[in-house]
Amino acid sequence: MSSHKYKLIAFDIDGTIVDSNNKVCSMLIDVVAELKKKGIIFTLVSARVPQSVFKLADAIGITNDFIIALNGGLIINNKLEIPYSKSFAISRIQNLLSMVDTRVSRHYYHELIWAVEYPSEFTDLEDKVYNTNSLIKEIPKLVNKITLTGSTQLLQQAQKILSLDKSLEVSFSHKNYLEITCNSISKYNGLKHLAKLKNVASSEIIAFGDSENDISMLSQVGLGVAMGNALDHVKDKAKDIAGNHDEQGVALYLTKLFKL
Repeated sequence: MSSHKYKLIAFDIDGTIVDSNNKVCSMLIDVVAELKKKGIIFTLVSARVPQSVFKLADAIGITNDFIIALNGGLIINNKLEIPYSKSFAISRIQNLLSMVDTRVSRHYYHELIWAVEYPSEFTDLEDKVYNTNSLIKEIPKLVNKITLTGSTQLLQQAQKILSLDKSLEVSFSHKNYLEITCNSISKYNGLKHLAKLKNVASSEIIAFGDSENDISMLSQVGLGVAMGNALDHVKDKAKDIAGNHDEQGVALYLTKLFKL
């Protein structure tokens, strides 16, 4: 497998470039620095809020570059320049949401706004991990994405309900997080838009991920690489498999591919 044709490398965050303790895999920082010298472009593609993604971008040395947040719905940099923001109206799925168990929290995101209905332990956990201090009570009418948080069983029930609307993309990013967007919003579509801004073809992209919401980009870029800790049906959609996120999987894969 040749590395010469790849110009852009995209990383999912959780389960991919951070370990089980939510720390950036240390070896990756040096690998990114070496590949940037070769002209490789990097981005992060995450379901996380942008404020959190900025911190991870800074940690791996791509501070001033555009990142892709909110499950592909937003491209933004740390100067808060936004070349791409794709949203949809909550009202279009309000009836389906009303059928979801109220023990499931609803998180609504639009650009830098985060609002929650039915807060829970997962709301507190997300606020602690992301450390955004941006939680508000007023729910926006337009969102880049909605996330449901709760027990896996309740979220599986919610997924069945919401999947009745074929215009929605409903996928897990974690066993306790269910991501909802419209079909035109996905990690791949966000990545494709950024690649166009950078004059990079989809075939020239490497993407790493581990969860259901990564499938769109893993299956459509030039080299989609699932993590060793990824779900089996995610691995099935990828072109190759890297090591575990707790064992420097991404860094070791790139070291071998680019012969660093």
